[in-house]
Amino acid sequence: MSDHSVLLFSLQSDTGRVISKDKFKWDKGDYNKLQDFLSINWDDALDVPNGTVDEMWETFKQIMLDGMNKS
Repeated sequence: MSDHSVLLFSLQSDTGRVISKDKFKWDKGDYNKLQDFLSINWDDALDVPNGTVDEMWETFKQIMLDGMNKS
């Protein structure tokens, strides 16, 4: 007799209609323009002395997304 048991599951699911989102065309990006956009004083932008990690992450993410949408 084996020490292993086999479990078998069967699941039926309806995920509904899948709607695709807009995606970035990474090969079409203007990376020089993005680099210029991101050339900021990050210590000031992130409020390093006073900000929490979560606050700094949200700020960084928003700046990055803004730059990606402009480039």
